[in-house]
Amino acid sequence: MAAPRSAAAAPRAVEAGASWAQRIEALGLEGMTRQLALFCAWLGESAGEVRLALEPRAKHLLTEERRAAIERALGAQAGQELRLKIDVAAAPDAISPAAAEEKRVIERQRAAEAAIDGDPEVRAFKEAFGATVRPGSVQPVDGGK
Repeated sequence: MAAPRSAAAAPRAVEAGASWAQRIEALGLEGMTRQLALFCAWLGESAGEVRLALEPRAKHLLTEERRAAIERALGAQAGQELRLKIDVAAAPDAISPAAAEEKRVIERQRAAEAAIDGDPEVRAFKEAFGATVRPGSVQPVDGGK
């Protein structure tokens, strides 16, 4: 019988200056606890306290059990006991990994649509036959990776 996944997902150390997204990957979080972390933006760490800002649209993810799980994982990663404070608030100077990924997906989609609109063959079909590109039919080639 295989070991439980949670046992295999122990936090890994990260380099100094690692981004919050890199820290999350190294924490080995799963499920809704991982989702909670992804919707948080890193505000800072001082005097043994880590502060995160949770996007208001994801406040339903915040439970004491999940906050404590992230706190334990961060402490294990840092090799010291840490306190974790999560505020439900937009972080004006920081962006959550989830929001950053959404932004990348939107930018890739816009770039794919612009590439189609700028393609000479597509323009020729539009001019010659009155063709149109169906909204929502253009997708980035590599799926956003």
